[in-house]
Amino acid sequence: MPKIYVNFKEVRKANYVLPSLSIKIKAIQKQIDRVKSEMPEDIRRSYQIGQRLEQIRSSIGTVEARLDQLHETANYCMEQYEAAEYEISRNAKAFL
Repeated sequence: MPKIYVNFKEVRKANYVLPSLSIKIKAIQKQIDRVKSEMPEDIRRSYQIGQRLEQIRSSIGTVEARLDQLHETANYCMEQYEAAEYEISRNAKAFL
């Protein structure tokens, strides 16, 4: 049976980046809001630019929410995996 190995350091390192990406996404949303608010009303209405900017902002918000969920899920899974690995090691020592 093959041995399963999880590189906790690399998984945690990858997961550590996610909150900073979420912060960058929030900054992009603020920039979209700023552009939208500074744009004259007649220009926003032409070609439905205001609506399109809002759709983009909404899509970006969805990505941000999914990144946050991924971060939380990865943390939870790593904690559970580490706890299971510890328990298995502890039980294995009892048999040896």
